[in-house]
Amino acid sequence: MTGTGENPSEFDVVLDRAAARRLDATAIKRLGMPGILLMEHAAIGIARLVEQVRIDAGLAAVTIVCGTGNNGGDGWAVARLLANRGIHVGVVTTGSAPTGTDAATNERIARSMGLPIRAAASLIRGELTPRTPADPDPWPDPRSTLVVDAIFGTGLNRPLIDQEAAELVDAMNRTAAAIVSVDVPSGLDADTGRPLGACIRANVTATMVAPKLGMSNPESAAWTGRIEVIDIGTPSDLLIEFGITTRSGPIEDDVEDVRPPAT
Repeated sequence: MTGTGENPSEFDVVLDRAAARRLDATAIKRLGMPGILLMEHAAIGIARLVEQVRIDAGLAAVTIVCGTGNNGGDGWAVARLLANRGIHVGVVTTGSAPTGTDAATNERIARSMGLPIRAAASLIRGELTPRTPADPDPWPDPRSTLVVDAIFGTGLNRPLIDQEAAELVDAMNRTAAAIVSVDVPSGLDADTGRPLGACIRANVTATMVAPKLGMSNPESAAWTGRIEVIDIGTPSDLLIEFGITTRSGPIEDDVEDVRPPAT
């Protein structure tokens, strides 16, 4: 895990959505690195960062909100790793990962461990219902719990048209809890750094391999918070091959693509 500094214009190399996908695919196909190995490396780095943020904030527990894709798979693996360290961990899930995927493997392991798990749908309904003394706020107490956003990753390229997903993001923002996002805040366009609609406001973003192109947009800081880069075990020459070198930070007209020509 390495920090990137506070000024987004200082990013030297970034990955856009397509390049991040190609880098992972190349590691798997050319180098023979199984996807679940990359996911485990990511989870180890994320878990280390989450633990440090939790300690620094003086919080006792962690709640991880998992989507159904690889971002959620990272979240399930982080839940396992933190629980193995004796940390009180709960999971909120938007649904089960597709059968046979790496995310499904990590979900199955976490469920087998007996971790506390709640369905996002029931939690949203409770959050949107007026509170009573007999029916306290079902969201974790922000005074004691750190929330990890592992719902959507860099692949998201459209607004959250699913009402439940949008309500979940809005509800998480309303908790006033400290949030660590996995790769990008859910709802943020990884290529532009602008919200696609409902979007998590993170305190810290744990991004894989390198900052994403949109993080070069200074406006993205309102959503990403501090950015920390997580090493997923891929060789540095893959970042040289697929990375984009930025000159001064602003996206679109002022980004130089230095990927070598296709052979």
